[in-house]
Amino acid sequence: MQINKKIINLFKNNNENLVLNKVAKTNAEFELVLNVKAINCQKNIDINFTHEQNSKIIIKINCISSKNGSIKINVLNNVEKNIKKCFIDQQINGLILTNNSSIHVEPKMFIKNNKIIASHAVNIGRINLDKMFYLLSRNIPYEKAVNMLKKEIFSF
Repeated sequence: MQINKKIINLFKNNNENLVLNKVAKTNAEFELVLNVKAINCQKNIDINFTHEQNSKIIIKINCISSKNGSIKINVLNNVEKNIKKCFIDQQINGLILTNNSSIHVEPKMFIKNNKIIASHAVNIGRINLDKMFYLLSRNIPYEKAVNMLKKEIFSF
């Protein structure tokens, strides 16, 4: 079975709202990759999946907030009592670059039975200053050092 994959990039520096309501049909496999950047703007994201039998959903969200940027993400997966053989994986990574920026994430799973496999992980943080100091002390330019540390955070 082929996985249906959707990639969404929200990179413009303007306020944006994204609402996705999807039904994971019987025997469906779906991967959502969402990349979000908020610099001097606000991004609001609501993702809702309702599952049918034997569905597989993978959600990967990568976000960066800087200079008064704000990102709010709500992810909901709903599995009713009679649904079996579902797989759900939520992975959310975020990088806060300035003190006046924020990322708020609410990963939710309403699962009404124990016949499925579900996991979620949220990793929100800042650039490690010790690592940054080390890279800069090795004469790596600032922008390149920041990009190297971003890749490290988003490789999980």
